[in-house]
Amino acid sequence: MTTFDDFELNEKLLRGIYSHGFENPSDIQCKALPVINSKKDLYAQAQSGTGKTGAFTIGALNLLDTDLKKTQVLILNPTYELVNQNYDVMKALSQYMNVNILKVVGKTNLDECKRELEKEPEIIIGTPGRVLDMINRRYLYTKDIKLLVFDEAMKCYLMDLEIIFIILFNIFQKIHKYVYLVLQEQKRQ
Repeated sequence: MTTFDDFELNEKLLRGIYSHGFENPSDIQCKALPVINSKKDLYAQAQSGTGKTGAFTIGALNLLDTDLKKTQVLILNPTYELVNQNYDVMKALSQYMNVNILKVVGKTNLDECKRELEKEPEIIIGTPGRVLDMINRRYLYTKDIKLLVFDEAMKCYLMDLEIIFIILFNIFQKIHKYVYLVLQEQKRQ
């Protein structure tokens, strides 16, 4: 049986995984983590409740350069509710790591968001519209991003394809090495 110890994960991350109650990796995690760790593109599709959030959260936290206090991971979600869900899992799994995580969503105080972005959190979890707004205002710096996650990708794309393309352009024009990760819920048959 495969365990999380088999994936060459950061020790502090492993501690967070086990203390959060994860015992063994799910099928999607077993398939996704080696690809994420090797920094290759990944499109993963699985049914709800199979561990997709854990897969990209663990992968993202493991890829972080904890000495680089710059934004390295951007996770886009189509809804505020998914941002909160991803944020809660990310905070729980990273509890023993020295990582700053920020939610960037609409209908929140712009000045507060700006102040938090000035600290350049290593991980940003947000909705496409507010993330693009922060990039355009030059509050969110994308040059050090090495992992981009679209959670519920089709819902993100359907919301506003133009926003997604502008975000991609802003990120990819400034980086040369990147991982591009897309996750989509698989429809039940």
